[in-house]
Amino acid sequence: MEIALPTFTTERVRLRPYKPADLEPIAAIHADPLAMRFMGSGETYSHAQSAGYLKRHFANAANPEHVWAIALKESDLLIGRSGVLECDVAGTTEIEIGYLLAQEQWGKGYATEVARELVRIGFAELGYERLIAMTHPDNQGSIRVIEKSGFAFERLVELEKGPRLIFGQHAPTTA
Repeated sequence: MEIALPTFTTERVRLRPYKPADLEPIAAIHADPLAMRFMGSGETYSHAQSAGYLKRHFANAANPEHVWAIALKESDLLIGRSGVLECDVAGTTEIEIGYLLAQEQWGKGYATEVARELVRIGFAELGYERLIAMTHPDNQGSIRVIEKSGFAFERLVELEKGPRLIFGQHAPTTA
């Protein structure tokens, strides 16, 4: 099953479409309470929910969302997920970059590498004028990644899933 989504490669990782072999590694990430604590409502996914997550991506293979598996460039080992997605923030439609890494990959610079590539994709490949990144106020690691990726703090919002810091960035202007 081929998903019609381009692959992007950075120095150490590849953002690629999901494949069936990704179920076990993505299920392990989704089952980790520490990895998931700041994602959505903070709830972990069961193995069946992770299978459903992948199944939805395969079902939309001809018209995919801009969601990629994060895989190590050398081994193709899946270490997380990422995307550039439309979202609703307190009644306003925004384009958000997002990433989730396996806990054992934290602190290695992968999140910053991925976030910077998502910014590049959002502006250069997808043509968006503005991007946001949001995170829970307690997620200090993600706040650092977001700031290192060129985002500036804009506001704190209260969403259904709890408080979120909103950071924004506009596309570079071309002279």
